[in-house]
Amino acid sequence: MANTKFKLLESDTIEVFGKTLHRIEALKDFSDVSKGEKGGHIEKESNLATSGDAWVADRAQVSGNASVSDNAWVSGNVQISGNIQVSDNAWVSDNAWVSGNARISGNTWISGNAQVSGNAQVSDNARLSGNASVSGNARISGDSQVLGNVRIAGDAQVSGDARIGGDAQVSGNAQVLGDTWVLGDVRIAGDALILGDALILGNARISGNAEINNTSELLVVGPIGSESGYLTAFKNKDKTISVTRGCFAGTLKEFEMKVEETHGDNEYGKTYRIAIELIKNKLGNDKEGEA
Repeated sequence: MANTKFKLLESDTIEVFGKTLHRIEALKDFSDVSKGEKGGHIEKESNLATSGDAWVADRAQVSGNASVSDNAWVSGNVQISGNIQVSDNAWVSDNAWVSGNARISGNTWISGNAQVSGNAQVSDNARLSGNASVSGNARISGDSQVLGNVRIAGDAQVSGDARIGGDAQVSGNAQVLGDTWVLGDVRIAGDALILGDALILGNARISGNAEINNTSELLVVGPIGSESGYLTAFKNKDKTISVTRGCFAGTLKEFEMKVEETHGDNEYGKTYRIAIELIKNKLGNDKEGEA
């Protein structure tokens, strides 16, 4: 079936990584595009659906096996390559970069300097902006928002109404769900599960089998210790308590023993023991440590 939506201009091309990309020109009116309007550059006709309201505008570039379809819109200085699929009502704009086998669908908005790569998927009503990066097999969905310098990698999942900002990193098999807010220099990894209405701030370090349903199941103390670092204590899925501090990661009981071994009764040891009592008061005793 003949393409009556747009044409590739043979006289207006650019070279990108050894590939020739052609500027496109609309052959009819559709959506906000007028007949004769020039758009961005694509490598071949299959990069843009010949039906629907999908469009590549401004200085945007689409190449490789990438496709923009349905009502999706790609604009600004966006670069899309590889096996990317941008579909449904998705918007990708500004200086965003999408590569690899990523899938962008739903009512997604990707803007700023955001990057999506690997086998990552961004769907539903998700918003990705700033310098945010989503890579690996990560999944961003629901009404979640990822902004700032955030890094989502590995098999991590962010969904629901979750908000992740600042310099936060979510990796491994970690899941951030529900109405959770994660802000600052937070690191969430391993099989950690953050859900409910939890608020994770500052320099928290959460990993392993953590399960945090609300802010009362987490405690961050600092600066503390000889290196003026931050101590994070949190509940796990089996209701035990884990502590992370610098290179240390273990149970509350193990942390008590480490403090005694390393600092004894010096000023740091005394401060850490106060923190330990605070953890017990807020989170309870470590079940494993009491066994």
